[in-house]
Amino acid sequence: MAGYSDADIAADENAWRERIHQEDRAQVEEDIRAYLDGRSASYYNEHRVICRDGTVKWVLARGMIVSRSANGQARRMIGTHADITRRREMEERMHHMAHFDPLTDLPNRALIHDRLQQAVAKARRNKSQLALMFLDLDKFKPVNDNLGHDVGDLLLKTGRLLESVRASDTVARIGGDEFVVLLPVILQQQDATVVAEKILKALRCPFEVAGHPLTISVSVGIAAYPEHGDNEKLLLINADIAMYHAKHAGCDDYCFF
Repeated sequence: MAGYSDADIAADENAWRERIHQEDRAQVEEDIRAYLDGRSASYYNEHRVICRDGTVKWVLARGMIVSRSANGQARRMIGTHADITRRREMEERMHHMAHFDPLTDLPNRALIHDRLQQAVAKARRNKSQLALMFLDLDKFKPVNDNLGHDVGDLLLKTGRLLESVRASDTVARIGGDEFVVLLPVILQQQDATVVAEKILKALRCPFEVAGHPLTISVSVGIAAYPEHGDNEKLLLINADIAMYHAKHAGCDDYCFF
């Protein structure tokens, strides 16, 4: 399964440990110790192993004690490894599909709701501030109408939004030409203004998509915690309302709730 010969898999604890992915070793050892100490009824663990050719596989490990000393100490344990790589990869793909937009690979509505909920809880504990932006692209509909959805999709995938935010921020696509940006920590509302201005500037620059020169802009609504909402639902609603104010004021601008 992992490409090792009988000689390679001799009863050498250090060699066995080195073949376990370093991120999984502590949990494997803890699960074995819990079984040996009687804190769990069985040994069952899913972890990654390093194959002889350097690739990584997921395995399901099961084990049982087959010999004990006179005082009840475990002396010998046997077990099995089953290759579950395909199952784990399928689970990871399904998880990704459930939480990321299939077109842009950005977090989707479900994931941004989860991250916003966590960010609000953290800000509440730390008595800190955060900001939520609701974005709607200006002049995007004519791109789809005149050049087709394929060109519109390519435009959505350009990635300029990601280049305009901080590494700690989350950009999510929640549908069509609407996006949400979460700034999980701000010291003052001016911090959100700086990011909003970067986004506006980035999207004002002309695009060239599939040989077509394109010009769009974006309307941005901003809601800050706790001033504009003390929970994730209020922040989303109020950022959306602020976005419509920016849109009705002439587009290509930002507006606080």
